[in-house]
Amino acid sequence: MIYVAELIKKYQGEGYPFTVPVIAALERLCFTAPVTILCGDNGSGKSTLLSILAEKLDAARIGQGIVEREKIIAECQDAFTLARRGAKRCFFFSAEDFIAYIGWVSRAKEEARREIARIDAEETAGDKNYLKMPHAHTLADLDSLYAGDLALCSHGEGFLDFFRSRLRPNGVYLLDEPEGALSYENQYALCLMILDAVKDGCQFLLATHSPVLSAIPGAEILEITDEGFRKTEYDRLESVQFLKLFLQRKDAMFRYLLSRRIAPFFCKPFTAQYRPACSPRAAAPPSENGTSRRAGWAGTPRTACGRTRMHSCSSRTSRPPWRAGSSRAQIW
Repeated sequence: MIYVAELIKKYQGEGYPFTVPVIAALERLCFTAPVTILCGDNGSGKSTLLSILAEKLDAARIGQGIVEREKIIAECQDAFTLARRGAKRCFFFSAEDFIAYIGWVSRAKEEARREIARIDAEETAGDKNYLKMPHAHTLADLDSLYAGDLALCSHGEGFLDFFRSRLRPNGVYLLDEPEGALSYENQYALCLMILDAVKDGCQFLLATHSPVLSAIPGAEILEITDEGFRKTEYDRLESVQFLKLFLQRKDAMFRYLLSRRIAPFFCKPFTAQYRPACSPRAAAPPSENGTSRRAGWAGTPRTACGRTRMHSCSSRTSRPPWRAGSSRAQIW
């Protein structure tokens, strides 16, 4: 079921969040699948977009988040219009809110137990059971929500238990990087929970870096680029391409960088101590057996002397080769 169908920016404002490039470039964003995956680099604007949607949906959340940021986003809601139909429940979750919530649950339980103990010890008149009732209800309500004490669970177990307790049919769920506390196996378990909830009429919008969550069958993947949102396929995601490259060539990548004491050319800013050599006579990265690879590094052309030209340190060429259109088969 599609409850959130379209987000439209009516005008360009000043200051945050309009200074975020993807929000500045936004005109109209459509959601056409029950599960939408938002992918992009750190700082690309995924969380900002989810915060805007959460404010427009008046979504419940487990914490206040970053109060100043949320206040600013709330003040600019007139700049956005949301095409939506009624959902029974709207919930916004972020990893930082969940960590704070675990602490709140522990404090609420401890306070309730302390008050019950105080009443037993100090009260001499009146009905003690009546006085203890609200605190007992607090303990019972929190215990009934979860299979165990969230504070005693691992973050992954606690999150899955928490998420399961919040799922209701015909709801909209906004998840901001939920993979933060989850192993790959638990991320897979979360995918199965999401797919089951979709069968119950739920819609999900996820901001994630996870190659596991990004692989949810039937999900629409929107990648955030310098030009805005781009609908793409799973295998074309930059994060997936890099992960495949790393798993295939991890030993050669580390061996080359460590042996030459340089930083990866996509790490910024470079320091003078670890700046990659820009000399056209720099050698190509080694293959698995330690010899120079025949193909140029990232498919770059050879120089007149026959050696492979390294990537330049300039901003124009310092982007990773899989972002510059190079064939993945030519990388390393």
